[in-house]
Amino acid sequence: MNLGALCFLTEYSISPSELAQELEAHGFESLWVGDHSHVPVDPDAQAAIDSRTGDPVPTHYSHLMDPFLVLTYAAAVTSKIRLGTGICLINERDYHRQGGRHTRLPLEWSLYSRCRGGME
Repeated sequence: MNLGALCFLTEYSISPSELAQELEAHGFESLWVGDHSHVPVDPDAQAAIDSRTGDPVPTHYSHLMDPFLVLTYAAAVTSKIRLGTGICLINERDYHRQGGRHTRLPLEWSLYSRCRGGME
């Protein structure tokens, strides 16, 4: 039987590199990561409200690492484990340009720093 792990990785969780190496070393077949870091919110609301449901966006969603960057770091340090997204929300991934600037750069930079061993 093959066993995989599905993880909700944030900047305060284990690093993707460490997790992938440990899972591979312990015989896991796969690592799957989430993609709910791009939730459309109502810009007129006082708090972050999911515009699809009207419910508040859980705080930990704003800390979720980008799945493609996570999988890149995991792939760089492993050779056998299979990697993938548990879900990929293509229609919510148009975050690169809002108002003419890259709005996710600070989060992506913190992910880069965390994956390279910083922010311990």
